[in-house]
Amino acid sequence: MAIAVLAETPDMTAAQFDAAAAEAGLSGPLPEGCLVHIAGTGPDGSTWRDLSVWETPAQAKQFMDEKLRPAIDRAGATAVWGPPVTWTVHKLIV
Repeated sequence: MAIAVLAETPDMTAAQFDAAAAEAGLSGPLPEGCLVHIAGTGPDGSTWRDLSVWETPAQAKQFMDEKLRPAIDRAGATAVWGPPVTWTVHKLIV
């Protein structure tokens, strides 16, 4: 069962995201289990949004907890540690 994950990081810049993404492995081939990853600023212009689709919820959680959030913190942004918004993917076309 694939899962979509929407995570938001307030006041994160593109440069901070690029640094965190490079460290976490989102600059080249996607991490194992990640089917798609999209990132950019939200409608308010200051909150960074990451949308990803993972093969399993466990892969998404492990990546966020062990790689992405620590990399965001080291890049100088403040990762949101609450649960991201998730939902089961009914259909994914890539």
